[in-house]
Amino acid sequence: MKRILFFLFSCLFSLVISATIKVTMNNGSILNGDLKELDPSSHIIIIVDGIEVKIPMANVASIDKMETSEATSQDLLGDFFGRFIVTDNNDILEFVDIVVGDQKFVMVLVRGGSFNMGFDGHHSMSYRSEPVHKVNLSSFYISNDYISERTYNNFIEKESLKQSNKPIKIHYLKLPEVKKFFYLLGNNYRLPTEAEWEYATLSQNSGNIFRQNYHTNNHNYCKEWCSDYFDKFHPGEQTNPLGPVTGKSPVFRCYSNDDQKWKRYDNESGYLRIAIDAKLLIERIKNNNL
Repeated sequence: MKRILFFLFSCLFSLVISATIKVTMNNGSILNGDLKELDPSSHIIIIVDGIEVKIPMANVASIDKMETSEATSQDLLGDFFGRFIVTDNNDILEFVDIVVGDQKFVMVLVRGGSFNMGFDGHHSMSYRSEPVHKVNLSSFYISNDYISERTYNNFIEKESLKQSNKPIKIHYLKLPEVKKFFYLLGNNYRLPTEAEWEYATLSQNSGNIFRQNYHTNNHNYCKEWCSDYFDKFHPGEQTNPLGPVTGKSPVFRCYSNDDQKWKRYDNESGYLRIAIDAKLLIERIKNNNL
């Protein structure tokens, strides 16, 4: 802490707010970049290869001024933050049309791969999304749109309720009802896991559908359900993580137009997407069972 305060003191008096600095994290990781903003009580913002990275001061072990020639941030940025690697290059249908009740969906392929969960490669760490950790995922499909009021209420036998084609927004306390809906839906349809949801936002095929839904529904915070219960992220590499299976609230994820970040919430209301493992949907197509 003394080392950080000394650097901050030096910055204030030498007016080097644009200095190239080395930020050492508590976990030993290092970021090199140009200092943009510094709030000793809250955060530091540095520019790493043109990308703005906001780091909570609670995660910072030390800050050192560097000569410009010494700054080499590319390796860290590529290896630790924002890497998105597709590993499934098999010949699979990119889009599949399905019908649920009388509602039509386009299921968008998200090819399996790996990424660093908690950072989208373009913006600073998402709200409540630390520590950043590597996740490996198998291919899956995710719906291009939300489940409608009509579809949801018909499946859970609440025909007397709203029957519009507008997306239905459901409070977290209705989790048992949401589980019932997907049970009745069958066909291995389910909510996306939180890892799948975040990975899908980075995918070339599916990434734009999230932003489009927010603009279409005129919501700044268009929160969406995930199958996991809310909990802090845990370090270490994971493969097809399901997240906690018990808890007080499911995870809700959203894209904020205000600060252009992907955020996580609990104890909220949100919209429902359909997800399914790619191999299961492809098998149904082969068996002509859509």
